[in-house]
Amino acid sequence: MNVDHELQELADDPELVISIELLGPGTWRAHLGDIAHGYSRTGKLASFNDAVAWLRLMARKYYPRSRYALREGRKLVSVAS
Repeated sequence: MNVDHELQELADDPELVISIELLGPGTWRAHLGDIAHGYSRTGKLASFNDAVAWLRLMARKYYPRSRYALREGRKLVSVAS
């Protein structure tokens, strides 16, 4: 996973609101939500890469019709073909 690319893809989705913060050594917090309701999901992770991976998973799970999730779905289909 290219962390920078994935984070940019998430941030470019106009529906999603994301945030990653460093709480201390080895502790990161990621937030995911939407424009209308704000943050709805929060995860506590061990690394920045884990936080981005968590955001990817949660975006696909809880916002399956978002531009990001639809784009990810197309990537998965083309890889499987």
